Amino acid sequence: SSRFYVYSPTSIKKFAIKGNAKKDQLYRALYESNYSGTNLSEFNKTLELNENEWITPSGAVNKPIDDLVDATWISLYLRENIIK
Repeated sequence: SSRFYVYSPTSIKKFAIKGNAKKDQLYRALYESNYSGTNLSEFNKTLELNENEWITPSGAVNKPIDDLVDATWISLYLRENIIK
């Protein structure tokens, strides 16, 4: 049987940092994270190296990088809370 889970953006943000985290904070927290058993190291290096190009001076994360950051946090959340 299949299961369908729905989580609010605040739930994912709380898992990452805090419930009212901004996109640039989620971006930085991701490349500073170290989740064992994952292959995030190369992605995190790429995020760190391109931070000045992919985050605007106002703190907005450019498309489609913001979606990749969101998807990665969602995957990590699911890994910790659903997939065991």
